[in-house]
Amino acid sequence: MKIKKFAEILMIITFIAFLGAGMYFTLANRDAEYSYYENRNYAMMPEASVETVLNGDYLDGIEDFLSDHSAFRENLVKIQTYIDANILKRPVINDVVVTDEVLLPYKPYEIIDEEKIKNSAEKVASLNNEVKELVDSYGGEYVFTAVPCQYACYEDAYPFYLNNREEYTDLSIKYLSEAMAKYGVNFIDMLPIFENSEDPVESARDEEGLFYSSRIDNHYDVRGGYLTYKAIVDLVNDKTDFNLKFPEGDEIIFTQYENPYRGSRTRKLLDVINFEEYIYRADFSEQLNLKMYSGIYEATLRIYEEGIHLVDGMITYGYYMGGDKPQSKLSTNRPELPSVLIYGDSYTNAVEVMAYYSFSEMHSLDLRHYKEMRLQDYIKEFEPDVVVCIRDYEALLTTVGNGDIGAIPDAA
Repeated sequence: MKIKKFAEILMIITFIAFLGAGMYFTLANRDAEYSYYENRNYAMMPEASVETVLNGDYLDGIEDFLSDHSAFRENLVKIQTYIDANILKRPVINDVVVTDEVLLPYKPYEIIDEEKIKNSAEKVASLNNEVKELVDSYGGEYVFTAVPCQYACYEDAYPFYLNNREEYTDLSIKYLSEAMAKYGVNFIDMLPIFENSEDPVESARDEEGLFYSSRIDNHYDVRGGYLTYKAIVDLVNDKTDFNLKFPEGDEIIFTQYENPYRGSRTRKLLDVINFEEYIYRADFSEQLNLKMYSGIYEATLRIYEEGIHLVDGMITYGYYMGGDKPQSKLSTNRPELPSVLIYGDSYTNAVEVMAYYSFSEMHSLDLRHYKEMRLQDYIKEFEPDVVVCIRDYEALLTTVGNGDIGAIPDAA
């Protein structure tokens, strides 16, 4: 009897200790703000008020906070992902569509409103026309560049029962290109250019997958960036007398980065699935005298930055230009050449690592993070000779927040 009583007490103590340890590690992790593997910010502890308590937002916030900061969360998520991917063979895991060839973003089914798409395209084209007219006013040239995102590049890889957004994508490009043409805005659609071009790296042409889109990430590497850069230069040279120099042949050297690419499709599905991929860098045979800094941070800027972007022996897209800097400026100390401003979001990074070659100085803005002034005011202050907007297909019709062309971000 005593042994049974002792066993019951021991079980209770063990259970309390387990709960206590879980609470301790959860509270110890309360200051964590970002999950590297899930590639997202954690929920923060909500502030209590009469309103948030009464409407339930406070309790919902507490639940989200405890879920994100729970003890051993990362390991538990990895275990669950391993089971889903390798045992249960689920086609969609953590909002990632898992196929044998590629990891894709899950897109819920949507009702396609063609008139709404057309109106959104008109609005975006009108906003871009405002920027074009400003750049025209001092003799510059404006270019809008549409780059296919991963789901547009791998439409056929989606299972037939899942949404690949093909109809939405086609209508977006159709109406935006028509609206841009109406306003006379230079518009480049990179998908047909990619599809009709060879991989610029000779040794990589027999590799599986598309050179202009990662299989495990939403981006391209410098090979897609190189062809995007070339399309921009070709258009500017056709429209102006700038006669931009473009690196070709022995003038540019592509090198595969030695470590595997992890990407950001939920950090390659938390590293429990085997997708091996490598990315490239590009260097010039001509050594340029560069002066670089990263805008408001006044930090040293590097064209290729390992730093925190090399984790567990794998590299991320932040290798290009150090990731998503709100503002960067790079001078090549060649005042006889024109200047350029490249703006958009992360899709500019793989172009920026090369585009400075053609210009005296290169400014870049990530409009998701840059808060100092309106885009138009920035253009008025620096008057870059060439202004380039680079947007991916998914963000083409966005007019608020990420890619807001005309508004003051802090004024929302």
